[in-house]
Amino acid sequence: MADPIEHVIVLMMENCSFDRMLGLLPGVEGVDPASPQTNPDFPSQTPIDQAITTDPNMSLDPEHDLDDCLRQICGPCQGFVADFAQHYPQSTAELRDEIMGYYTPDFLSVLYTLGKSFLTCDHWYSSLPGPTWPNRFFVHSGTSLGHTTMPDGIFHPDIHLYDQPTVYQRFFEAGISWSIYFGDFPQSIVMTEQWKYPEHYHGISQFYADAAGPEASFPQYCFIEPTYFGQSQDDQHPPKQCKARRAIDRQRL
Repeated sequence: MADPIEHVIVLMMENCSFDRMLGLLPGVEGVDPASPQTNPDFPSQTPIDQAITTDPNMSLDPEHDLDDCLRQICGPCQGFVADFAQHYPQSTAELRDEIMGYYTPDFLSVLYTLGKSFLTCDHWYSSLPGPTWPNRFFVHSGTSLGHTTMPDGIFHPDIHLYDQPTVYQRFFEAGISWSIYFGDFPQSIVMTEQWKYPEHYHGISQFYADAAGPEASFPQYCFIEPTYFGQSQDDQHPPKQCKARRAIDRQRL
């Protein structure tokens, strides 16, 4: 029997939990409003319940390095509020409540429509309980070469030589067509093997043009990188200016 799947499109977003984004989707192991999960605040240990939020952007970016994620999922999953409170001791009670917030279907109507229309995995875990770059490397190549950190700036000690083979090399060798479409910066290009294929990188407007064109010319595999920076940022990550706020808060410690 021939494989009925002819095209695969992967859109990888950023830094939001399943419960926050799709916790109220029917039939999944997510949020139970009648019996919400709780996390202890820090240092008071006062329980903070899961609750509905309508905040589209957290004003302070929760930390998500490896050591932070390990503290957050310990318990199990009892350290999210405490980790946030220790990084942001000046944060308000409302901001700490936001760590346990989740969106309703009417607030994220497109995402919930997709969740209802297609297969949704409620036990899908990140390759590494940590930051963006290592997890994206796993998607592109099956490994982060043991790196668990990511750089903060161009000249940073956490930037390495990412020279592992990628799935795109295997596609090329097998004659499978592929493209990477990006909003502003294709993070995948920091993998040195990708430098062999500049013609496979296109701006996001080209994706819409290709998707509207003939099926035969559409890539068999394509990966979409959202817009990571600026006013058009749409990657679901809290706004990047939070780094400046984070530095100010740390100076207050």
